[in-house]
Amino acid sequence: MSAIASMNHLAIDIPAETFDDAVARLRSKGVECYIIEHTDGPGTETWVRSVYFTDPNGIKLELAALTRPFEDSDILADPMNEAGETVVRRRRVLEPEGAR
Repeated sequence: MSAIASMNHLAIDIPAETFDDAVARLRSKGVECYIIEHTDGPGTETWVRSVYFTDPNGIKLELAALTRPFEDSDILADPMNEAGETVVRRRRVLEPEGAR
């Protein structure tokens, strides 16, 4: 069981064009895979393709392939700290190359 917005698996971003091959490779090794096509609701396009599986150590993993750029509106739950309190969402701002 997991709480809303809790950490229950490790997600790894992969290129969309490699998704089907990655799933086929996992299955060829006997790994049970659970695929989800994430959408914004009925009649909307998939914005991320995910395959969930468990590694030999029991760690739950996800390979996620974005089919379009990730947007702030894709975040449905605010992050929380260990006390269950909502925390401010922070964004890492990259400096232009050579700005240091």
